[in-house]
Amino acid sequence: MVMHNYTLEHIGIIVSDMENAAGLFEMLGYTAMGGVIEDYIQNNYLRFFSVLQNVKIELIRPMNREATVYGAKVGYHHLCYRVEYDREVELEIIRKELRQQFHVRPITGMIAAPAFAMKDIQFFCGPNGVVLEL
Repeated sequence: MVMHNYTLEHIGIIVSDMENAAGLFEMLGYTAMGGVIEDYIQNNYLRFFSVLQNVKIELIRPMNREATVYGAKVGYHHLCYRVEYDREVELEIIRKELRQQFHVRPITGMIAAPAFAMKDIQFFCGPNGVVLEL
């Protein structure tokens, strides 16, 4: 079995007020990694903050009723992991590993992510309702 290197990319948090949440994280020592990103694919506003070397927070606010997080509870939403792999074929192997070993199931198809130069991402639901983005 192939083992892959999973690196925490960010923690996604749904907010109702982007400016207020941004001010809080800046007060807590986080640094803005740019302005607000308009994700018209998932219909969300996104903003990233970092603290220390590798800890990032993604603030998510729905744009409209079609937003992927519209109606979701404000607060923790997901953990995003960067997965290094050599070929597209390996992506299916990763999905199979997650399903078979950890009972993780996909909850979306592949989605182009404007925040990551339109690279494909996918959301999964793991044990105890933990949402993962890869």
